[in-house]
Amino acid sequence: DNLTIKGDLNLAYTKIKILPESLSVGRSLNLRNTKIEVLPDNLFVNGSMNLSYSKIEILPKNLSVNGNLYLEYSKVKFLPENFSIGESLELANTEIEILPK
Repeated sequence: DNLTIKGDLNLAYTKIKILPESLSVGRSLNLRNTKIEVLPDNLFVNGSMNLSYSKIEILPKNLSVNGNLYLEYSKVKFLPENFSIGESLELANTEIEILPK
């Protein structure tokens, strides 16, 4: 728990299934097409986060992404009220119908 990565964390196409609680990534986090189904609460990504083609259905509490959040072709169905995105939010080909306030 409380793992801090100062640079990028690229786990795309890996067999990793679990991330530690309160993970902090200094630059980008790539979880494209991973086996991870649940993200830890209090996840902080200083750069962009890619969840395209992932199995993740629910975004965690207190998610903070300072860059872009890519959700194309993900299984996420709604966006939580308590999250922040610093740049772009990419929702192409998702089932998301409503944006939070």
